[in-house]
Parts: sequence; structure tokens; C-alpha cells
Amino acid sequence: MAFTSTDWFYFVDQDVIDEERGRYPRPGYGAGSPDSTLANDGHYRLWEDTGGDAPGPYYRKVTGELIVANERVERVDYWDDSTPEQKRQRITDNIGAQVSEPSAKDLIDDPDIEKDVIREESAAEDKRIELQNTQDAALDDFDPTIAVAPKQDGVEYSRLIADLLMQEPWVGTPDNVYGPVVSLTVQSGYEDQGSEARMNVVAPGAVNIPSLTFVQRAAPDDNVWDLVYPSDRLWASPDDSCTVELLWGVGSVPVSRKIKLNGYGHRVGQPVRYGVAGAGGQGRRRR
Repeated sequence: MAFTSTDWFYFVDQDVIDEERGRYPRPGYGAGSPDSTLANDGHYRLWEDTGGDAPGPYYRKVTGELIVANERVERVDYWDDSTPEQKRQRITDNIGAQVSEPSAKDLIDDPDIEKDVIREESAAEDKRIELQNTQDAALDDFDPTIAVAPKQDGVEYSRLIADLLMQEPWVGTPDNVYGPVVSLTVQSGYEDQGSEARMNVVAPGAVNIPSLTFVQRAAPDDNVWDLVYPSDRLWASPDDSCTVELLWGVGSVPVSRKIKLNGYGHRVGQPVRYGVAGAGGQGRRRR
């Protein structure tokens, strides 16, 4: 331990600290008075070990307890490591804070700002996917900085809307009426790219239903693609949750993190990137 002397004192009587009097500055004994003289009258100097610098970015300083020892009061502070869940939440908050929040006036003055926000949010989603795939032991080294790519041919953005709603039951299980309803709104001019989308769904009971396809709506709504969810897989309880994950390139590249829908009526909406490098159909624009 590396104790450092302070100019603060506590009143101590028979090795018991008077907590009600609390901490107070050096008594008026003169600067040259030794600690032993002060201690004889119950004034014990505070010596503290502050614990040095934080060993990582997600540690919290904890103030140690006061202990009477050797005619002085000692306090040893320490750094408490956050749990993996706390670290992930702080990283997630940091990622989200990098996305612009334009005012209504900003959007009126420059309508293209909305496109910039979509690109920023999509870059943030890429970073959330990276965080999702990062092991707990590597969280201290995780860089939360998002990388907003410049607009480029073949890389565009769509809007993902996922709900957990009531649907028509399958004849074999008439009580099963709950399940995910997912739609993609694809940027105008890239309507056919929706054929590259796939959705993984983890239903109640950890039942994994991979690579579900989307179906294109008829014109003039042909920029919207809807998830085809098997009606025989719907479930009966409105409290059940499921997890959805959007992939591109016929299911080869995740473009959203695993999103949990927490029971009936829960809805999630976000921009997502598509036309990613290596994905089938990249840059295929309708003419």
C-alpha cells in the first residue's frame, strides 16, 4: 500500500472514530506540531491510499472504510470492475450518443440531414453487431467509435420494422396467434434488393428458424418487403418473446444485431445497411 499524508483529521477516542464530528482541517497546534502530540488530544491525521489510476475504462472508484492504526486514521480506496452487462450498456450508450439528433428546424433547412442520420445510425448498428460478437474478456479494449462510410455505389440503407403481433392461426394449433411481423422499406430505385434479405428468428423454447425469406409487395408499394413467417410456428402466450436478426447477401452477412421482441405489442424500428461487400446482388439497381 502507498499511503499519503493529508491535512485532514478525525477525532478518535479509545480507537473509535467520532463519525458525527466528521472530517476537519488541521487543529490549531502550529504547523510544526508532531502527529503524536495531536494524537494525544484525540486528533488523528488521515492517511489515504487512493488506489492509483483506474486499471481499465469501466472501473468505478470505491472509497474505503476508515481504520484507526498507529495513531492515525487510514483509508484505502480501490477500483471496482463493472460487470460485463454494465460494460456492454455503457458501450451501447456511447455508440448511440454518436448519432446526430437534428431538430425539426434542421430538417426543414436541410432535408438531406435525415439521410446523414440514417447513415450514422446504420454505422452505429454495425458497431452494435461488433459489440454483440465481442467476448466479455475483450470488452475493456473495445473501441466504440462508429465509422460512417461515405456514400458509395452498391451500399445503401433500408428501414427495418419488427413487431410482435397477433396473426391468423394455423389450423393445427388454433390457439397459437402470436408471432413476429417484419417489414423492410428499401430505398427507391433499389426495390429488387429486398430479394437478398433473410431473417433468423429464435422463437420461444429456443427454437431457431433460420433464413426466412421476404416477399415483395405489389406496385406502387414494391419498395416494401415483408417477412414470411410460418403460421404453424406461431405461439399461444402474449408474454413470450422472440429474437430476430436481419442478414443480407442471401443470409451471408448480418446487418442487424440480434433484436429481442419482449412480448405482444413490442416494436423495434431502425435503419440497416445492405449491399455490403461480398453480398450477392450488391449494387444491383432497378432501371
